[in-house]
Amino acid sequence: MNELDHTEAGLATAIGPADAEPGVLVVGADHRVAYANDRFREIHVVPRHLELVGHDFTELGCNLAKHLRRLRIVDNAEALVRVCFTGPIGDGPETMTFESGQMKIVAEATPMPGGGFVMLHRVVEDREKLRRIDAIERRFSDVMEAFADWYWETGPDHRFIYVGNPINSHTLLRADEYIGVRRWEMPGILEAPDSEFWQNHRAVLARHEAFRDVRYARRLEDGSLSHFSIDGKPVFNRAGEFVGYRGVGREISHLANMERRVAESEQRFRNLVEGSIQGLLVHVDGKIVFANPAAARILGFESCNDMLELDSVSELFWPDERPRLEEYRKARLRGDPAPEDYELRAKRRDGRMIWVENRARVVQWEGQQAVQASIYDITQRKKARLKMEESRKRLAGILDIAPEAIMSVDESNRVRIFNKGAQKLFGYSESEMLGQPVERLMPERYRARHADHIAAFARSETVSRPMSLRGEIVGRKRDGSEFPAEASISKLKTEGGWLFNVTIQDVTERKRARAELVEAREAAEAANRAKSEFLWNMSHELRTPLNAIIGFSELIRDEIFGPIGQDRYMDYARDIHASGAHLLSLIDDILDLSRIEAGIVEMREEPLRLDEELESAARMLEPRAARERKLLKVHCPDGLPQVLADAKMMRQILINLITNAVKYSETGGHVDVAAELTADGAITVSIADDGPGIAASEMERVFQPFARSSQVAARDTDGYGLGLPMARKFCNLHQITLEMISGEGEGTTARLEIPSYRVL
Repeated sequence: MNELDHTEAGLATAIGPADAEPGVLVVGADHRVAYANDRFREIHVVPRHLELVGHDFTELGCNLAKHLRRLRIVDNAEALVRVCFTGPIGDGPETMTFESGQMKIVAEATPMPGGGFVMLHRVVEDREKLRRIDAIERRFSDVMEAFADWYWETGPDHRFIYVGNPINSHTLLRADEYIGVRRWEMPGILEAPDSEFWQNHRAVLARHEAFRDVRYARRLEDGSLSHFSIDGKPVFNRAGEFVGYRGVGREISHLANMERRVAESEQRFRNLVEGSIQGLLVHVDGKIVFANPAAARILGFESCNDMLELDSVSELFWPDERPRLEEYRKARLRGDPAPEDYELRAKRRDGRMIWVENRARVVQWEGQQAVQASIYDITQRKKARLKMEESRKRLAGILDIAPEAIMSVDESNRVRIFNKGAQKLFGYSESEMLGQPVERLMPERYRARHADHIAAFARSETVSRPMSLRGEIVGRKRDGSEFPAEASISKLKTEGGWLFNVTIQDVTERKRARAELVEAREAAEAANRAKSEFLWNMSHELRTPLNAIIGFSELIRDEIFGPIGQDRYMDYARDIHASGAHLLSLIDDILDLSRIEAGIVEMREEPLRLDEELESAARMLEPRAARERKLLKVHCPDGLPQVLADAKMMRQILINLITNAVKYSETGGHVDVAAELTADGAITVSIADDGPGIAASEMERVFQPFARSSQVAARDTDGYGLGLPMARKFCNLHQITLEMISGEGEGTTARLEIPSYRVL
């Protein structure tokens, strides 16, 4: 026979006649409840939704005993457990009787063959009383189900002893969840047990005071957050002793989320309103009910609350404005037309008058019609307008005394300002031109394009520009005569649209003077070319006799046709030869300069090794440097690129600059020649000496033909001052920059910069 068969047999034996109506509880071999009938629930007033099967028999007895004691059905709960919830000791049935002030129970425990036992409870007291109690319990349960999500009881130590009608996982018999635990000790409670929130609540409990809508939150096992609200009332026994609390609870997560969203929305609204630079006022029947910080600041109040204490909103406005504003307010509330945007004078708390821009409209405020006003301080704007008007008057006076022709034209090309300078220039009076089209002042052939140009200028981002950038401006006077002019135009955005301001000058005399200047310049250039051509021709004429003189002096000096016989004649011959050679060199230099100025120089560009050219020039001048005990050094990096240049001119540039450096350096001094490749691909050449230097005031003078600095001239150095001018001319032909870096007593450095496009 299996366990189920034993259970059924035990029930048939134990229950007996059907009219006995016992409460039946079957306990299995594992000491847990296997079955409980409705009569058992009725006897012990167990709520219908609570599941008894599966609970430990002894623990069930203890909980039900406490439950009946709370309902004041039994006095001695321990005796109830000892009598009604004790299994059989022997092999046969055992019967025990329990008596209390309100009920008497006969308990009979009968063992089952397969283990376990059947417990029968019979009530031998007035059954009607128990039915009434059960009805009361049922009504209480129904009310609690409608009123709250669950109800609860705690003992004098504030530990849970009962939780009824639970939600989610909260059940009567979940001792590990609620029973025996204080509320602030439950798992998942957000606020710490020693937090201010729970300390305040525990202070209420310690005073045995009732409480309502105490809210707290709990983190559930799935990580979600639940919010709860509880109400509680202290319970005292007949002797007046505090025995605990009884109350209800509600799950309010949806309400908490809604309140949070409402609070966030309200906070966003407050941030917008309180952070606004515009003042906001709301008044009902003239009484201010709301004001933001900007309104208090504009009107000189310490805080918004100070404004709410005013008797009427009219106190904020200048006395002369109040009748008008009252009419507007009444009209709005009646639904009649009234201005919404307007300017008015307001009165600050300190009595000072300010101008404000106001926007008013009707709104609903807590069920009443109200007027919302948005105000903005425009005092500075009004002052600016007054200053602008004063400036306009001053400007009109200035325009009348200005010698230039000045006029203003609106978007329709009508003249709005026509000063005395314009009247004098064009021959029209102010009354004849005001309101007239500006095209009247220009030749007919220009009128069609003028309107398009003005429209394009208005659309552009340009604020002002000369009108003569794209061609000559031509004006037309009253007598029909035309004149060349220069004009500039600017635009100004006004309330009435664009205003174009034009300044015009008659440039007839300037053009005539410019033409004369061009003619004079061309004449000077022609004379200069004639001079250069003359020098070039004269240089050729002088070279022929000089070559003869030099040749014959060489014959005499070298005694080609026999000895002269006189040493003095030999000295004369050498002097004649040296003087002729020197004069020929001078003529060659003059000839080169003349050819450059005459524009008849042809450049023959070819790749050159700059390092070789520098070494070659230095070797030519080393003998002179050695004679004068001067050290000449050349520093060139390996792999210096070639340059594209005229070989003869480049060689002449280097020779002239190094010659000057050797010539003007100190005896026993040094000359340093260096070249380097720059980061941008150019090549620089520097030739430095330790000579007397050149004063800044004479730097340009040394580049003039036959000119030398005072320091050099004082040393009586040979030369005619053509080396630097010729070097600069040759550099200019190559677009090479020649710069002299010097100072008195600091030596001189000639610096050449060969552009990158000439570096190969």
